[in-house]
Amino acid sequence: MEPLPAAPEPVPLSEIGRGDAVITFSRREVFSLRAELQRRGRSVAVVYGALGPPVRRAQVRRFREGEAEVLVATDAIGVGLNVGPLRRVVFSALTKYDGKADRPLTVQEIKQTGGRAGRFEGEHAEGIVALLAGGGDPREIVLAA
Repeated sequence: MEPLPAAPEPVPLSEIGRGDAVITFSRREVFSLRAELQRRGRSVAVVYGALGPPVRRAQVRRFREGEAEVLVATDAIGVGLNVGPLRRVVFSALTKYDGKADRPLTVQEIKQTGGRAGRFEGEHAEGIVALLAGGGDPREIVLAA
C-alpha cells in the first residue's frame, strides 16, 4: 500500500463528493451533516455505532454500490467495517468526547480510521486523510508515530 497523505488544507463542505467519508463523533452530528449534504444535492449513507447490524449493512451497501455518493459516519468505521472504496476520510474535528470531556484524537485513532482511505483495487489508490473546514488545523493530523 502507498503512504497515506494528509491534506494540507481543510476541505470545505461544498467540496465533499463521491467516495468521501466524513467522520464525526456523535450521532447528532452524523444527522446534521447528512441533512446539510443532502440540502446541497448529495446522496448520503450513514453509519454509527448504535445502528443495528442489518441497517448498517444496508447503508454500507448503498455507499459501496454507488447509490450514496458520500458516507457520513462515526469512527465506528475504523473497526473492521468494510465500507468500500474511500477517496478521502475527512474528519469533522480532531477531538472527541470521551464521556467526561473533549479530548484530542490519538495518533492511533487517526491512523485506524484514516487508514480506510485508498484501500480498494486502485479505484482510490491514493487515499487522503483530511479535516473539514472549521474542524481545526489540518497540520495537526498525525499519521505516523
